[in-house]
Amino acid sequence: MCFQNDILSAFLFIKIEDEGEPYSDITPPFEKKKRLKIGTFKVTSNGFKIGERFLKIIFDNALKQKVTEIYVTIFDKRPEQERLIALLEEWGFKFHGIKSTKNGDEKVYVKDFNRNSP
Repeated sequence: MCFQNDILSAFLFIKIEDEGEPYSDITPPFEKKKRLKIGTFKVTSNGFKIGERFLKIIFDNALKQKVTEIYVTIFDKRPEQERLIALLEEWGFKFHGIKSTKNGDEKVYVKDFNRNSP
């Protein structure tokens, strides 16, 4: 978490998911793998490198936990969500599919983190 003038300006939540995690709401379905999920990636300050710093934290944790994939689900309805998608794509995340939720469809982006991949 990052605060600016006592106001939350950035927040990152990540978690490790093992091979038994159910992904029935994602189309096409995921293969069984150990993954790091980006649960929350929120930055309200533009012009700062907080987003890039969060990506470093994500990648460091992926290495430490020896995951083979990193993923995030995200709506693309607001400009800040579209900016986050662009940032993720710049750092190697690829569109995988759709996650159906009660709030609508979210896009699923995945980054291969298999150490045997180039």
